[in-house]
Order: sequence, then C-alpha cells, then structure tokens
Amino acid sequence: MFKHMSVPRYAAIVLTLGLALGLMAGCGESAATTGTPSATSAPSATTQPSATSQPTQTVQTAQIGQTVTVGSTWQMAVVNFRAFTPTNRTPPAGTKYVAMEVNVRNVSSQAQNLANTGQFTLRGANGEAYSQVYVGGMSQDLAEMCAPNEQQHAVIAFQVPTTASQFTAAFTNTTTQPHTDYVQWNLHV
Repeated sequence: MFKHMSVPRYAAIVLTLGLALGLMAGCGESAATTGTPSATSAPSATTQPSATSQPTQTVQTAQIGQTVTVGSTWQMAVVNFRAFTPTNRTPPAGTKYVAMEVNVRNVSSQAQNLANTGQFTLRGANGEAYSQVYVGGMSQDLAEMCAPNEQQHAVIAFQVPTTASQFTAAFTNTTTQPHTDYVQWNLHV
C-alpha cells in the first residue's frame, strides 16, 4: 500500500495520525484549579478544587487576635506579631528577628501531637520561606502533645531580612491525611 506513495504524502499521513493520537491522549486530562485567597476584614474560607477525587483544601484567612477553627481538631489565634532584638543574641548581618505569639486549643476528643515544626510557617511578600529559630528568653515552644480541650501558648521566632515587612504566616493541620485544613494570617512589622 505504501510502496507507491511519495515521501511528502507519506510524511503528511504520519504527521496527521501523530497529531490525532496526541489530541486524543490529552482530552482526558485537566489541570487543577488553584486560587490565592485575599486578605479581608473578616475570615474567608476558600475551597480549592482538585482534578481528582482527593479532598479539597480548606483555606481560611484570619486577622490578629481572631480565633479560628482549623478542621475538627484545633482552635487558634495569632495574638501578636512583632520585631524584637534579644539581649543575649545578635541577629546575623542583614537580618532581624520577628516573633509570632499564638494560642492553640485542641477541640478534639483525643490527645494530639502539636510539635510546631512544619505546622507553622512564615513567608515573605516574595514567597520566600523563613526558618524558625530558637532565641533564649523569647521562644516558647508548644508542648509536643496537647490533651483534649487543652490550650497552649507559644512564641515562635523567625529570622528574616531587615528589609522585610510584609509576611504570611500559616498553620497546616497535619492531623488530617492528606493535610487539607489550612489557615493563614497576613502580617506586617
């Protein structure tokens, strides 16, 4: 059949078949929709749909001092956010320390692990993630375990560039699988 066909015609048929197969393969895929919640004067909950049957992520934006419920496990509030200079430690050149004070309550009926490493994060306006630091006399960690209805208070310190003034703090509820409950605070110093 292809014996008497010219090379350009043969190439056109192969190219057409390749395009048709590529289009058919791509028809079953869809991209996940992502959104970025904006800061408002009241909390907002935004659901970000997924392309698969996985649970959607619930994102809340809260204000300083506002208590929010995160999933069915936690109630929490950022009660203060400020820059500070400790007397016993000088930040490296070009950086400063900021402290985020939080109140956290376990509203579930079971003890929960509340190791704050990885659950609380801080990012700058440019999206850069900042590391938690322990600053003696200022940092106060959350206890690892939190009993039902127990409330804990913590001061979480971060090292940030001296020029940074706008931040987004976040808490991801790691007691759910996958981690679908998330709250954020838009902060400034």
